[in-house]
Amino acid sequence: MQITLDELLNLLVARLDTLEVAVEDLKMRTNVLSRLLKAKADFEKDDVESAVRKEFEVMKDAGMISEYKEQEIKKYSEQIWSWLVGDVKELREALERYREKLEEIARQARSKASIDIASPDLLTHLDQLQNKGKPPKIL
Repeated sequence: MQITLDELLNLLVARLDTLEVAVEDLKMRTNVLSRLLKAKADFEKDDVESAVRKEFEVMKDAGMISEYKEQEIKKYSEQIWSWLVGDVKELREALERYREKLEEIARQARSKASIDIASPDLLTHLDQLQNKGKPPKIL
């Protein structure tokens, strides 16, 4: 089975779109369940920090990370707590920083030289021009 590069790219983009929809759906479900848990369960910011610390310990024991810092625990705990209580201001600021990073990456990608793929006809023509006056190669 042969497919063109364009067909392959279309297939990959369609798959990426499907994955993006699935991730957004999971994110929405997680947000709803987490806020429901926060509303029904009686836990505080310290409990979130303790859970984050335990998760870092599990990741370290599993070999997923080599070490972690107290500062990382505080940062993750603050972000999760803000998310649970619905601190929209902080979420908007984080999204804005994320968008700025994406725009910067896109600008850098546009400024770099692009790679074009030559068609087989062009390659054949270039080979013919290069081999003009030379005897043909026998394979």
